[in-house]
Amino acid sequence: MQGAGMYYVISSIFNCVASLSVILICFRNYKYKINKFLIIFSSTVFIWSFGYTFWQLGQTYKQSLFWIRFAMAGSIAIPVTFTEFIIYIIEKENIWKLSIFRKVNIFISVVLFLFSFTPLFIKTVKPILNFNFWPVPGILFYVYHLWFAINIVLCWILVFNKIKNSTGLIKLKSIYVLVATTIGFGGGMTNHPLWYGILIPPVGNILVGLALFIFTYAIVRYRLLDIKVAVTRVGIFLFVYLFVLGLPLYMGYVHKKWQQATYLAVILATIGPFMYRYFKIKAEQVLLVRQRQYQRVIMQAAEGMLRIRRIDRLMRMVIKVVSKALKVEKAGVYLYERQQGYIN
Repeated sequence: MQGAGMYYVISSIFNCVASLSVILICFRNYKYKINKFLIIFSSTVFIWSFGYTFWQLGQTYKQSLFWIRFAMAGSIAIPVTFTEFIIYIIEKENIWKLSIFRKVNIFISVVLFLFSFTPLFIKTVKPILNFNFWPVPGILFYVYHLWFAINIVLCWILVFNKIKNSTGLIKLKSIYVLVATTIGFGGGMTNHPLWYGILIPPVGNILVGLALFIFTYAIVRYRLLDIKVAVTRVGIFLFVYLFVLGLPLYMGYVHKKWQQATYLAVILATIGPFMYRYFKIKAEQVLLVRQRQYQRVIMQAAEGMLRIRRIDRLMRMVIKVVSKALKVEKAGVYLYERQQGYIN
């Protein structure tokens, strides 16, 4: 595979990496509902990208047909999971009209998924442009495409209205989401013209991963997690699993030793999680050493604070401990006087 064909493989691998990065970064704060929605959405993008990669690498008709159907099975879940993510962001979960739409959305996605591996969704694959095995749509693909477009237009309108009716950080966050939505789905939909025989190659495919990184930046920007820890976890994960997945794939595709590659993949997949956990713990021990020092100082100071009865002495001690532990030049304490109803 050379030239343009290699670009599409690289772009789909990039999208896999981007979606995995978002999943790992959000997983650190899984208790937040917004992170759960973004993890689910990113997982569907990962499934689509994973199938897309192996479809591009397919050497036979049978392989290519299976992997493009696998990819599109993941793609079917993208609109519904993204719409759920957007509805939560704009805080419209309780609007009854959207509630009805969400139920219909789930029903349509389930029905389409059940037929995703049949000729009703993808009839066959055939050569077109630089692609040896491009999919030929079945009747249900047109339903999917219309439903996909309705979801994205609805999400775009909802976010745009949120921008118009909000201010400050909420408005800025919504702008990030709107930009990422436009870039990601605009790039991803360059895959669609060839389904209709329009000779426009999917050159924007790589923008899907870029959009996910914009979502990730927005998460970091609004301090939902520690960026150093998040990036370190992603780096360790990629290092470990590029080795775990890359070595068997290299053995299979380059040396055609698929049986040995399968055995190796099973062995590496077993030890991979332990490798990741080991390196993650070691890295976080280095990154969080100062934070743990702060915690020890504050815990020790808390024991002494229990013996102080005078409020003025207690406040001075709190300021002194915080300034010393965090190495800040200035610190202050706001004390709420319940009886007087004001803050000192």
